[in-house]
Amino acid sequence: MHKICAPKVYLKPGQIVSDRVIVLDGTGKILAVDPMSNHDPASVQMMDGMIIPGYINAHCHLELSHMLGRAPTGTGLIEFIKT
Repeated sequence: MHKICAPKVYLKPGQIVSDRVIVLDGTGKILAVDPMSNHDPASVQMMDGMIIPGYINAHCHLELSHMLGRAPTGTGLIEFIKT
């Protein structure tokens, strides 16, 4: 289990808080978003900036998509988008 906290945590539109701990399992899945008061501060990794739970890593693998053979690989994001 891994716990992280930041000066600001974006929970949903219009709800930015500063006293929440994001509890993650070993795969990065969010198990809980708890008040900091429920955790020993020594057990929480403090981050700079803002945490936005739920963002998805949207990178893709052409070989796993309908784009296989339609765009060259290894060109970088900008060239991929242009293609």
